[in-house]
Amino acid sequence: MMAATVQRTDLAGLTKSDIPQPFRDVAGHGWTVTSGGAVLLAELAEGTVGSFFDVVQEETSVNGRAMTDYDLPASGKDREEPLLRRCLAYSFACLESAEGQFGENSVSAYVSLSMGGLDDDTLTANVTFTMRRPGLASYVPDIEGYVHEALLEIRRDDYSSSAGPSGPWPVEVLRH
Repeated sequence: MMAATVQRTDLAGLTKSDIPQPFRDVAGHGWTVTSGGAVLLAELAEGTVGSFFDVVQEETSVNGRAMTDYDLPASGKDREEPLLRRCLAYSFACLESAEGQFGENSVSAYVSLSMGGLDDDTLTANVTFTMRRPGLASYVPDIEGYVHEALLEIRRDDYSSSAGPSGPWPVEVLRH
Protein backbone atom coordinates (compact mmCIF):
# COMPACT_ATOMS: atom_id res chain seq x y z
CA MET A 1 0.00 0.00 0.00
CA MET A 2 2.77 2.49 0.88
CA ALA A 3 4.58 1.92 -2.41
CA ALA A 4 1.40 2.72 -4.32
CA THR A 5 0.78 5.80 -2.19
CA VAL A 6 4.31 7.10 -2.82
CA GLN A 7 3.92 6.37 -6.56
CA ARG A 8 0.74 8.43 -6.88
CA THR A 9 1.94 11.32 -4.72
CA ASP A 10 3.55 14.35 -6.33
CA LEU A 11 6.79 14.74 -4.40
CA ALA A 12 8.32 17.35 -6.72
CA GLY A 13 9.69 20.34 -4.90
CA LEU A 14 9.54 18.71 -1.46
CA THR A 15 11.19 21.16 0.99
CA LYS A 16 11.30 22.07 4.66
CA SER A 17 8.36 24.40 3.98
CA ASP A 18 6.22 21.24 3.69
CA ILE A 19 6.81 20.62 7.41
CA PRO A 20 4.23 22.16 9.76
CA GLN A 21 5.92 24.75 12.02
CA PRO A 22 5.81 22.76 15.30
CA PHE A 23 7.50 19.82 13.57
CA ARG A 24 10.02 22.17 11.95
CA ASP A 25 10.91 23.35 15.45
CA VAL A 26 11.36 19.75 16.65
CA ALA A 27 13.62 18.93 13.70
CA GLY A 28 15.61 22.11 14.28
CA HIS A 29 16.44 21.36 17.91
CA GLY A 30 18.43 18.24 17.09
CA TRP A 31 18.97 15.11 19.10
CA THR A 32 19.99 14.04 22.58
CA VAL A 33 21.12 10.74 24.07
CA THR A 34 19.71 9.53 27.38
CA SER A 35 21.80 7.92 30.10
CA GLY A 36 20.40 4.57 28.91
CA GLY A 37 21.59 5.21 25.35
CA ALA A 38 18.27 6.11 23.71
CA VAL A 39 18.59 8.58 20.82
CA LEU A 40 15.74 11.08 21.12
CA LEU A 41 14.69 14.25 19.40
CA ALA A 42 15.78 16.83 21.98
CA GLU A 43 12.54 18.80 22.03
CA LEU A 44 10.43 15.67 22.46
CA ALA A 45 12.69 14.30 25.20
CA GLU A 46 12.16 17.25 27.51
CA GLY A 47 10.13 16.17 30.52
CA THR A 48 9.79 12.58 29.33
CA VAL A 49 9.44 10.01 32.08
CA GLY A 50 8.56 6.38 31.75
CA SER A 51 9.63 2.83 31.92
CA PHE A 52 10.59 1.13 28.68
CA PHE A 53 11.43 -2.45 27.76
CA ASP A 54 14.53 -1.39 25.82
CA VAL A 55 16.04 1.60 24.02
CA VAL A 56 14.16 0.81 20.79
CA GLN A 57 10.83 1.06 22.62
CA GLU A 58 11.94 4.27 24.34
CA GLU A 59 13.03 5.84 21.06
CA THR A 60 9.92 4.94 19.10
CA SER A 61 7.62 5.93 21.97
CA VAL A 62 9.22 9.31 22.66
CA ASN A 63 10.09 10.18 19.04
CA GLY A 64 6.74 9.08 17.60
CA ARG A 65 4.14 11.67 16.70
CA ALA A 66 0.97 11.89 14.65
CA MET A 67 1.40 14.32 11.78
CA THR A 68 -0.64 17.53 11.80
CA ASP A 69 -3.77 17.03 9.70
CA TYR A 70 -6.54 19.21 11.17
CA ASP A 71 -6.23 21.70 8.31
CA LEU A 72 -6.70 19.04 5.61
CA PRO A 73 -9.90 17.77 3.98
CA ALA A 74 -11.48 14.69 5.57
CA SER A 75 -10.55 12.36 2.71
CA GLY A 76 -9.19 11.90 -0.77
CA LYS A 77 -6.01 12.90 -2.58
CA ASP A 78 -6.23 16.41 -1.10
CA ARG A 79 -5.65 14.81 2.29
CA GLU A 80 -3.34 11.95 1.37
CA GLU A 81 -0.78 13.89 -0.66
CA PRO A 82 -0.05 16.76 1.76
CA LEU A 83 -0.05 14.35 4.69
CA LEU A 84 2.60 12.15 3.05
CA ARG A 85 4.61 15.19 1.91
CA ARG A 86 4.65 16.53 5.47
CA CYS A 87 5.78 13.19 6.88
CA LEU A 88 8.56 12.76 4.33
CA ALA A 89 9.86 16.32 4.69
CA TYR A 90 9.88 15.99 8.50
CA SER A 91 11.62 12.62 8.24
CA PHE A 92 14.29 13.98 5.89
CA ALA A 93 14.99 17.02 8.09
CA CYS A 94 15.35 14.87 11.21
CA LEU A 95 17.48 12.25 9.44
CA GLU A 96 19.85 14.91 8.16
CA SER A 97 20.19 16.31 11.66
CA ALA A 98 20.87 12.80 13.01
CA GLU A 99 23.47 12.19 10.30
CA GLY A 100 25.39 15.25 11.44
CA GLN A 101 25.41 14.00 15.01
CA PHE A 102 25.59 10.20 14.73
CA GLY A 103 26.73 9.39 11.18
CA GLU A 104 24.99 8.41 7.96
CA ASN A 105 22.23 5.80 8.18
CA SER A 106 22.51 5.55 11.96
CA VAL A 107 18.86 6.52 12.49
CA SER A 108 15.81 5.22 10.63
CA ALA A 109 12.49 7.00 10.18
CA TYR A 110 9.21 5.12 10.02
CA VAL A 111 6.25 6.77 8.28
CA SER A 112 2.90 5.06 8.64
CA LEU A 113 -0.47 5.77 7.07
CA SER A 114 -3.58 4.15 8.47
CA MET A 115 -7.27 4.70 8.94
CA GLY A 116 -8.09 6.33 12.25
CA GLY A 117 -10.48 8.76 13.82
CA LEU A 118 -13.61 7.92 15.78
CA ASP A 119 -14.96 5.63 13.08
CA ASP A 120 -11.69 4.49 11.50
CA ASP A 121 -12.65 6.47 8.41
CA THR A 122 -9.95 9.15 8.39
CA LEU A 123 -6.49 8.70 6.92
CA THR A 124 -3.92 9.49 9.62
CA ALA A 125 -0.14 9.53 9.58
CA ASN A 126 2.58 8.96 12.13
CA VAL A 127 6.36 9.37 12.08
CA THR A 128 8.87 7.91 14.51
CA PHE A 129 12.62 7.40 14.64
CA THR A 130 14.97 4.81 16.08
CA MET A 131 18.69 4.19 16.01
CA ARG A 132 19.90 1.14 14.10
CA ARG A 133 21.50 -1.25 16.59
CA PRO A 134 23.08 -4.55 15.60
CA GLY A 135 22.10 -7.22 18.10
CA LEU A 136 18.76 -5.61 19.06
CA ALA A 137 15.52 -6.35 17.29
CA SER A 138 14.55 -3.48 15.00
CA TYR A 139 11.31 -1.57 15.40
CA VAL A 140 9.74 -3.55 12.54
CA PRO A 141 11.75 -6.76 12.05
CA ASP A 142 10.00 -7.82 8.81
CA ILE A 143 8.98 -4.65 7.03
CA GLU A 144 8.30 -6.49 3.76
CA GLY A 145 5.77 -8.74 5.52
CA TYR A 146 4.20 -5.96 7.61
CA VAL A 147 0.47 -5.72 6.83
CA HIS A 148 -1.08 -3.74 9.70
CA GLU A 149 -0.85 -0.35 7.95
CA ALA A 150 1.06 1.31 5.13
CA LEU A 151 4.62 1.65 6.43
CA LEU A 152 7.78 3.12 4.96
CA GLU A 153 11.24 2.81 6.52
CA ILE A 154 13.58 5.60 5.47
CA ARG A 155 17.30 5.99 6.01
CA ARG A 156 19.46 8.85 4.92
CA ASP A 157 20.74 6.94 1.88
CA ASP A 158 17.16 6.53 0.57
CA TYR A 159 17.28 10.00 -0.95
CA SER A 160 20.17 11.70 -2.61
CA SER A 161 21.05 15.05 -1.10
CA SER A 162 20.14 17.80 1.33
CA ALA A 163 17.50 20.34 0.53
CA GLY A 164 19.71 23.01 2.01
CA PRO A 165 17.98 26.03 3.52
CA SER A 166 15.17 26.11 0.97
CA GLY A 167 15.96 23.82 -1.98
CA PRO A 168 13.97 20.67 -2.74
CA TRP A 169 14.92 17.16 -1.68
CA PRO A 170 15.43 14.86 -4.66
CA VAL A 171 13.28 11.88 -3.72
CA GLU A 172 13.22 9.85 -6.92
CA VAL A 173 14.94 6.95 -5.17
CA LEU A 174 11.85 6.49 -2.96
CA ARG A 175 9.90 5.54 -6.06
CA HIS A 176 11.90 2.31 -6.59
